[in-house]
Amino acid sequence: MRFALPLLLSLIVLPHNAQADYFLQADDFDFHVGGAVVYEPEFLGGSDYKIGFRPDAEVTYKNTVYLSARHGLGINIFNDIGTRMGVGVAPNFGRDEGASDHLTGLGDVDFGFDMNAFVHGYIDPFIVGLDARREFADGDNGAVLTGFFGFREPVTEDLTWSGRTSLSWTNADWSQAYFGVDSAQSIASGLAVYTPGEGLRDASLSTSLTYALSPSLSLASTVGYTRLLGDVADSPVAQNQNQFLFMLGLKYEWVDKKVKRPAGWPDAPNVTATEP
Repeated sequence: MRFALPLLLSLIVLPHNAQADYFLQADDFDFHVGGAVVYEPEFLGGSDYKIGFRPDAEVTYKNTVYLSARHGLGINIFNDIGTRMGVGVAPNFGRDEGASDHLTGLGDVDFGFDMNAFVHGYIDPFIVGLDARREFADGDNGAVLTGFFGFREPVTEDLTWSGRTSLSWTNADWSQAYFGVDSAQSIASGLAVYTPGEGLRDASLSTSLTYALSPSLSLASTVGYTRLLGDVADSPVAQNQNQFLFMLGLKYEWVDKKVKRPAGWPDAPNVTATEP
């Protein structure tokens, strides 16, 4: 405690520039917060729909380290005007057996954590990228690899049109966790025993319109379509191969205007319906 007062006084009398050398400055951070009302299937592959809410928040330090409700904690290892690549750790919320009557007897897919890696390229107004994730804790729900192509184009000063198409691949562990049925699950659920392998999981297409209500506040609407593929589409767990999504969201953001953002930033939304 005897050092607290001198330290406090030294901070008060330090020149402004000297203080900047030791403390995080507000201009070093970008953040956004918001949420969206979503109409989507009860689970990936389901035929019944629900209305839900997706919260969204993210803070980024010097365009390098990020903490996000969607993407977890990570770092942009390389990030310039044309290329972005990095790694991170994000929660995987699995799937609740109670999400749909059709899942009764299959049990829960447990909560876990994913290791993520990504590389994105930007050529205004386009973005192309590859995202990979693999669960490494509290379960073994496998790996997902997604390639995508998108664009973001101003229509007017306040209105922006964006779109995205993607293709996802999963390994056998992920396919079995979400779309496989073992003998015990078959007895409990009444579904036939099914053992899917690795392969393409789905192809998705989405489009969005974003309207700037103010320099910091925006309203966005999104329509998305996902088509299940391969062993996932043939699974008795999948009730419908065609999945639709409708989303209306509001976002407030603060961005350091001195930092030039890569073309297409932020990424076109990933709207795979109820993706685990």
